[in-house]
Amino acid sequence: TQDLEMHHSYNTYNNQGLPPGPISNPGRNSLDAALDPSLSSYYYYVYNPHTAVHIFSKTLRDQEEAIEYINSLD
Repeated sequence: TQDLEMHHSYNTYNNQGLPPGPISNPGRNSLDAALDPSLSSYYYYVYNPHTAVHIFSKTLRDQEEAIEYINSLD
């Protein structure tokens, strides 16, 4: 795959050990949300690249319909 062909110090496929620095650095809002999540009845979400927003669903059926809708836009 393309990942194996990329040569840089963060490519752990080609380099042994840990990368030279952090590979992820969540922001304060992300950390706060993980520690104190909001109560919600939504269990599913899918990103709509056409509108740059997420669609949230309460049921698997609604989730599947949202995915079908997004795929129909292509």
